[in-house]
Amino acid sequence: MTPIPRVTPPQAIIGACMHKMAMLIFGVLRSGRPFDPAVAVPMLEIQDGI
Repeated sequence: MTPIPRVTPPQAIIGACMHKMAMLIFGVLRSGRPFDPAVAVPMLEIQDGI
């Protein structure tokens, strides 16, 4: 008998993305500096080929 893979519900994925975006927005508002993607998403250049 093969185990049934657990799947993340779409609402949980959307909620996680909304939480991350809210934290980025709050950080920009709190710091008063413009958004810098190099700071927000470190190590992104490593994932460029994926």
